[in-house]
Amino acid sequence: MSVKKMSKKIRKDVDKKSNNTSKQSEIPENLTISFMYLDVEQGQTIKEWGESGLLVNLFERLKYLTEKAYIELTAGERSKVLMEYGSFPKHSLFKCPKHLKDVDTWHRVRLNEKTRVGGFIIGNVFYVVFLDAKHEFYPSTKKHT
Repeated sequence: MSVKKMSKKIRKDVDKKSNNTSKQSEIPENLTISFMYLDVEQGQTIKEWGESGLLVNLFERLKYLTEKAYIELTAGERSKVLMEYGSFPKHSLFKCPKHLKDVDTWHRVRLNEKTRVGGFIIGNVFYVVFLDAKHEFYPSTKKHT
C-alpha cells in the first residue's frame, strides 16, 4: 500500500474514531511508533546504534513519546523533543526515499545534542525513517561556540 493511500486510510479511521478533522493537533491518542519505513541505506542501522550504545537512548525517548499526545509533545519546552519540519529538508545530507515522496510533513525526534531520529507522522503513528547519529537529516551550524 502506498504512503498516500495509507495516509488517507489512517486519516479516515482517525476521523471515524474521533469524529473530527484529521489535523494532528486534534488527535487525542498518544503517539505510537512504527519502523516499517526504516531506511537502512542512509544514516545508521539498528545494529550500529546497538553497538554504539544509542539504542537505550532511542527506546527511552520513544517510550516518552508514546506517553504523550502530539499536541503535548509540540508545545513549549517539549517541542525540543519532537519538531515538525514541513517538507523534506532541502539541505539534508539524506535523500528522500522514492516511496515516501508523497509525505508532506517530516518530523525529528531529538535524543541528545547531535543524535536525531527522522520520520513522519500519520494519524497518531510516528514512522521512523532515519537513525541519525551525526545530525545529517537536518544539519545546522553550531551556535554559541
